[in-house]
Amino acid sequence: MSRALVSIIDDDDSVRKSLASLVRSLGIDARTFASGALFLSSDCVHLTQCMICDVAMPHMDGIELYGLIRQIGYAPPIIFMTAFWSDSLKNKALANGAVMCLEKPVHPQVIENALKELLNLP
Repeated sequence: MSRALVSIIDDDDSVRKSLASLVRSLGIDARTFASGALFLSSDCVHLTQCMICDVAMPHMDGIELYGLIRQIGYAPPIIFMTAFWSDSLKNKALANGAVMCLEKPVHPQVIENALKELLNLP
């Protein structure tokens, strides 16, 4: 059985690296992308079993990215993160498929618990 794949999309290199390290420490494969466009052009779109995605990114925000993925008929669970949630932004994220909306910085245990639940891991 292959390992689960989590795709991490964030324009902040340090966030990508720390999240990838955390995800891999759980025995989960992690791929990182600095933008939604890079993720969309990868071979990971249909292989991803869960996404962790920044909302506020240049050129294409996380909610737009997830909308495009849903248009092609694939919608893995997505955890949205941003440093500045407003009620309207959180409502928009939830209405567009978010399973969780987290405020940065995110405590590693929160991500770990969420992934274990979403991916049915022990």
